Amino acid sequence: MRIRTPLTRAALAAAVCLSALPVAASAPAAAAQGPAADLVLRHGAVETGTGRRAQAVAVRDGRIVYVGSDAGVRRFIGRATEVVDLRGRTLMPGIQDGHAHLSPRLPTCDLEYAFLTVAETRARIQDCLDAEPGKGPNDWLSVVNWDLPGMKPAGTVPSKALLDALDTDRPIFVFSDDGHNALTNSRGLAVAGITKDTPDPKGGVIVRDPAGEPTGYLKEDTAIGLVTSKIPPAPLAERVEGLRRTLAYVTARGLTAYQPQLLEESDLQAWKYLADRHELPGRVRASLALDANEAYADLPGTLRELRRLKRTYEGPGFKITTVGEIFADGVIEYPNQTARLLAPYRVKNKHGKWVPGPTKGPLRVPQAHLNRVVAALDKAGWQVHIHAIGDGAAREALNAFAYARRHNDNRRIPGIIAHDQLVAPSDYARFRRLNVVAAISTEWAEKDPYTMDALKPYIGVERWKRMYPWRSMLRAGARLANGSDFPVQDLDPMAQLQVAVTRVAPETNGVRRYEGPLNARERISLTDAIRIHTADTAYLLGLQRRTGTLAVGKQLDAIILSGDLRRTPIRKVRTLQVRATYVGGVLRAGRP
Repeated sequence: MRIRTPLTRAALAAAVCLSALPVAASAPAAAAQGPAADLVLRHGAVETGTGRRAQAVAVRDGRIVYVGSDAGVRRFIGRATEVVDLRGRTLMPGIQDGHAHLSPRLPTCDLEYAFLTVAETRARIQDCLDAEPGKGPNDWLSVVNWDLPGMKPAGTVPSKALLDALDTDRPIFVFSDDGHNALTNSRGLAVAGITKDTPDPKGGVIVRDPAGEPTGYLKEDTAIGLVTSKIPPAPLAERVEGLRRTLAYVTARGLTAYQPQLLEESDLQAWKYLADRHELPGRVRASLALDANEAYADLPGTLRELRRLKRTYEGPGFKITTVGEIFADGVIEYPNQTARLLAPYRVKNKHGKWVPGPTKGPLRVPQAHLNRVVAALDKAGWQVHIHAIGDGAAREALNAFAYARRHNDNRRIPGIIAHDQLVAPSDYARFRRLNVVAAISTEWAEKDPYTMDALKPYIGVERWKRMYPWRSMLRAGARLANGSDFPVQDLDPMAQLQVAVTRVAPETNGVRRYEGPLNARERISLTDAIRIHTADTAYLLGLQRRTGTLAVGKQLDAIILSGDLRRTPIRKVRTLQVRATYVGGVLRAGRP
């Protein structure tokens, strides 16, 4: 599920002449009087996110005290003020991420999201094995960032034979970049105890050959967990150092606040360690892992355990506010096809014609169960975060939030539905009515092997034209927020902005290219794209009063880009680099 609009000529011409800013007209909101600022950033193209542009910003004790012109900021400069010359570059609110998987970056065998043949995949993994001589049959090799739908030729469905041909007796676990597919070898199946007689776990699939033998291909977390539960976790010291590396990486890419997903107790230990030492570089609103079916079976026990985890592991800058992502379905691309649809997937009949098939995708959680779980969590004050790829799962999630709203009459805490790849048009406006935020991955809205080879034939043109309906949802009043799903694909916020506007895949060496935008009518403006990745994600995270825009009274959570965002041709926006990242007025990454 890596699962990955053009600006009009008029929009490009609308770049504001900074020297003509109406600073005086908005003076009461633009400045706070007092002593000199600690930090002044001037001579820039300041993208405030509030509807006005500026040249300069002044900061005192981490808070913005002035937004306006270069002339107006002079009175905030004292002998001890740090003054940064932006040299015409953009200063904008920091990127916030409402759906990311911020796991420790541990040494692994990395396939780097490459589109590979079976032979190429095997060769890369063999190189990793050869780099670790002396390992034996009890030493796992973990392989990450495997791109299953991108395997060549299109439609390739690998099995344990790919791995069994390697020169090793080690168990091997290959984890897809989408998080919903995995592959293991015969040794891995043996260590996990998976045999012909092992039943499919609820919500997961052990793929089998015609004789019923496991092929090594596993779908969804419950089946994948049969293997990962046998892989020993890294020591806490390695997890802490790995998490440091992850957070340094995303901060350098411009993230200032985020919601890490699916945190379990072993993850919380590493986050708590860094939080207690004030080492977290961004604002964190963490989300705890939860299986909805297990929670339904014991709601009181589930709520007690969630309270225990919150009480035990919250720390400075590390708030545990959310439960999720709760999986209402899986992913939509072939060969997985575990997303829940309102109408069946298509299959080829014996005449080679595409016709409706036998399944809409599995129902992962019964509606009545999801209703009860969401309502109980909502009543207890938890924010609920649900994964929904298909239109059937999106409707089920909305139904569950509607049930909770009726029973709790609580719209203060926004619900979250992540991904929203396919949503029925009749459901667009329900997001606004129910105060549910769509946490979307804008970079997925492009023509690539996922949307073309692994999807279009299987859902048909009518549904395919409704994929990633960002503009339609905005017009219906829905609030969209950034949910990059990192590391489903590498983190690149500038590419996310570019694809949101163009719906065209950026040029990348070695990646298959498709001409034209994906569903051009769903392109959005650059202004909308910026808001989605900043202010509206701050709303999702509950940080809207503190961050998300550059306005007097708010914390300076901001990034400096390598150029002027508004003057950069939209199809070149991805070339802009994040030069510096500030959180609370403190430089956390880069050099201004």
